[in-house]
Amino acid sequence: MSKHQDDQGRLRRYLPRVAIVLVLAMLGAAAFVLLSSGGAVPIHPASPAPSVEAATPPTSTVPPENHVEMAHAIDAGQVAADASAEVNQAREAAAGNPAVVAAQARLDQASPLSFAPDTARLTPAAEARLDRLIGIMHDDPAIRVQVVGHTAVEIADPALCLQLSQLRAERVAIRLEGAGIAPDRVSAIGVSHEQPRETFAESRRVELVAR
Repeated sequence: MSKHQDDQGRLRRYLPRVAIVLVLAMLGAAAFVLLSSGGAVPIHPASPAPSVEAATPPTSTVPPENHVEMAHAIDAGQVAADASAEVNQAREAAAGNPAVVAAQARLDQASPLSFAPDTARLTPAAEARLDRLIGIMHDDPAIRVQVVGHTAVEIADPALCLQLSQLRAERVAIRLEGAGIAPDRVSAIGVSHEQPRETFAESRRVELVAR
């Protein structure tokens, strides 16, 4: 047998033993680390440590991705509530003014104006009433109005519901101004579904409040 063949034979015999020794050495090292750390195996993350902001636990039980939606809804609800309070205050203030009370009585003859569901489109009956309102305001240039838009609880998103009520109010205000009513006699405000009527159909409306 040549020396080269003899070396290969010894290498084949020793390789398994070397592998076993290496495995035992690694196991021994792991055991030593475990014992020296008091039984807690250190875990080294593969990625960099998170920032302080990311590591800070949230102060709310609401998932972080919902915070924006919640704030959006809360703000819209508050805006609608404030607008509703403003309209109620205007009504209360007008109650003590005989001229405004008389103007309101005339407006009520052709108000409220109804709308199709989920839109700022007047119903055919409301179109006819709007023509009457335009005539009333032309007949009495002293009448000033706050156009108040309302919705039913027809949209889940409070912000969209508020927006729809504002669009309804603005649609009527634009029609009044387009018919020759001076802009300083008309203002528009949406109150979402803060002032509902008995039915959805009755709630989808615009009212004209004398001021």
